[in-house]
Amino acid sequence: MRLFQGIIILLSFIVLAACGGGSSNTSSSSGPTGASGGGGSVNTDTLSLSASSANVTGIQFEALPEPRTIRAAFSGDNTAGVVVGTLPGVDSVPFWLTVDTTQTTENSGDIIISAETTDLPEGLYLFTLRVVTVDANQNVLNQADINVQYDVVAGTALSISPQSINVEMHETSDPITETVSVTAGDYTWSTFGIDANVSVDTGLGSQDVEIEIFPPMPEFLDANGEYTGFVDFVADESSGNHAMYEINFKIFPTLNVFSADYNFDATSGGENTAPKGVNLDGQGLNWQASADQNWVVFSAASGGITTDDALFGNAGDDFTIAVDPTNLSEGVHQAVVTVTAEVGQSIDIPVSVTVGPQVIIASSKAVAFTEVPGISKLEAIIPIMHVSGRSVPWTASTNVSWLSFGASGITGDDIVLIADSSALGNGVHEAIISLSSSDPLVTNTETIAVGLYKSSTAPVTRSVPIGSVNTDAIKLISDPVRPYVYVSKGDEELVGYNMFTGDVVGASINPTTRIKGLTISDDGETLYVSEGGATPSTQEISLSTGTVLQTWPVGSNDIDFVRLKGVPHLGLASGEILNALDGQVVGAFSSPQNEIIDLSKNGQTLCTANRNSGPLTSQCYSLVGFSGYPSGPVTFSQAVQNEFNLLGGFTDNIVVSDDGAAMYLASNNPRFHSLDTTDMTENSNGFAADNFPSSVALGTDGRIYGAYDDFQNNREAVRVYDAEGNTLGTTSFPTEILEGRTLMVSSDSSQLAAISSGFLIGDQDFPEFNLEITPVP
Repeated sequence: MRLFQGIIILLSFIVLAACGGGSSNTSSSSGPTGASGGGGSVNTDTLSLSASSANVTGIQFEALPEPRTIRAAFSGDNTAGVVVGTLPGVDSVPFWLTVDTTQTTENSGDIIISAETTDLPEGLYLFTLRVVTVDANQNVLNQADINVQYDVVAGTALSISPQSINVEMHETSDPITETVSVTAGDYTWSTFGIDANVSVDTGLGSQDVEIEIFPPMPEFLDANGEYTGFVDFVADESSGNHAMYEINFKIFPTLNVFSADYNFDATSGGENTAPKGVNLDGQGLNWQASADQNWVVFSAASGGITTDDALFGNAGDDFTIAVDPTNLSEGVHQAVVTVTAEVGQSIDIPVSVTVGPQVIIASSKAVAFTEVPGISKLEAIIPIMHVSGRSVPWTASTNVSWLSFGASGITGDDIVLIADSSALGNGVHEAIISLSSSDPLVTNTETIAVGLYKSSTAPVTRSVPIGSVNTDAIKLISDPVRPYVYVSKGDEELVGYNMFTGDVVGASINPTTRIKGLTISDDGETLYVSEGGATPSTQEISLSTGTVLQTWPVGSNDIDFVRLKGVPHLGLASGEILNALDGQVVGAFSSPQNEIIDLSKNGQTLCTANRNSGPLTSQCYSLVGFSGYPSGPVTFSQAVQNEFNLLGGFTDNIVVSDDGAAMYLASNNPRFHSLDTTDMTENSNGFAADNFPSSVALGTDGRIYGAYDDFQNNREAVRVYDAEGNTLGTTSFPTEILEGRTLMVSSDSSQLAAISSGFLIGDQDFPEFNLEITPVP
């Protein structure tokens, strides 16, 4: 088999041929060129080429011209192969030329001559190839030359306009689109982009393309936030014929604001509100702030962000926002604060202020005094405040002679009430204290309801039959002024009882909605009943007449009263806050619980829980925006880091401390719980591990009362705790207490009332239900 060899072998051969000397440019030869053996031998081997030249024409920058093929034929017994190479003294072919060989038959092969590039200056390019036959020892037998001529004619180079762009963006900017004009001849080209998308992957000839530029990854940026990316336009099969579109980035941080709540409460003509901080993120940015309303007050209107809060947490506010209500009328006012920074970044911050009247507020709207054998509670201290904290004068008066107090003071002072019962007969006595201010901006007269119960009979433990009761509708609520407790005996019946005597008292109360939720106003004037069924509703009922005053088309299975900035509100376990003046929904919160609700007396904390279904789950919320007068938005933030969950237990009822810091929960199994409302963790003091607590109540003296099954002593017991969880005393009832909100403390914190289940401890009788009454231990 004869070999058809390429250029690499020939380079070795040229070195040998140089020693033998001689060259030929003929297309065939039979002379003894470099043959081995003795002198005078005749070479009978032949070499012939189909052409002695290869002429190639290419157009600058366009596709490569077609290759040229020359057939090499050879014969003779001594020929071992054919080699294609360069002339002696020439080490390699030029970069623009490629030579390949293929063997077609035993005695012939093709020499394929190709142009490697069209990216050459216009002109004629020449090169000579040498083809030789060799014997087995690689002695040259014959040789012939091929003259290669490459004619490069003028073409159109690939170019773009513009060739670069300077881009300023921030880290999360939306992409921008730029147009680039491509100039090319009649050839195809392709694109390759870094930090950009190109609308044309492969193009033909001249055309416009769109380049979508997006911010580079942060790790590509240098210390100055700069980076250079590119899009490369490359002509097909033409190395070196390309154009680069350079993208010079300057990347700024992204402007963010962490704070979200800018709802303010103010008083008409009053002082500026307390400022709220604006915490910006985007270290290195320079910001400016402006507002579309002149009542918005900034601590600074511009500045620079010097900390990376996203990495290191809240490192402080960049500026604060406050409201100047001097010229604002009562009602809700809206504004927008706009913060701007480099590369056109802008954030709008909505600001709202509810402007209410300047009013004075008594920290407690009701006082209950008692004068009975063994109990004398005839003094009370009540702080008097201004709604916005201003110091204004106040004067006080009353409609009875048996009350004495300081007749004047300034907000921030206490009014000290002292009752003299010596001239009073037995029974319930009521009075009203009226407070007003000479300050021309103060618009209200604040009232405090006072009740005094006098009796010559000492209180005793007693069971009061209340007849057949629909246990699904049983609710219990104590009067904040009078020594009364109100019992829902059925779906649409409420009865008042004296907690000292057990007598039925008060007006007949017959709401026209089913009683699921029950609460009372803090001044003892109004009852509220709520139904959260198929036709939800809430009714306002006068305690003095039993008359239904208003009905509102929203209801719940549990309800609680709270006064926000002097305005009465209702919290519904279904997730609404109602203004109790008109029943309008002024706030809403989302909670998986919709069965039990309780709010702190100061209106700061709202807690909910599920009831009679395990596992026990409870959540607490912070009321972060108070309603203005007469109504306005109430907003919430979830105060808990996690829900409080208890597998295997379920809730009977909950109460929240007056300051909103703690929630007390009767879990039925295994014990009472005292929870921190900010994170729902167990308070370290804990409470006694009493079995199966059925109810929990909070007295006006801050003490906590919990009913539980005392199986060991065959009774239903009530334990009294202080806020630290220490036991202060224990009392008992002869029958099992119903689960739920069925334990109440009188407003003077001297009497307990509960609903019995009718089951006698240690007996199997099922008498009628009773109202159980006993003095507080």
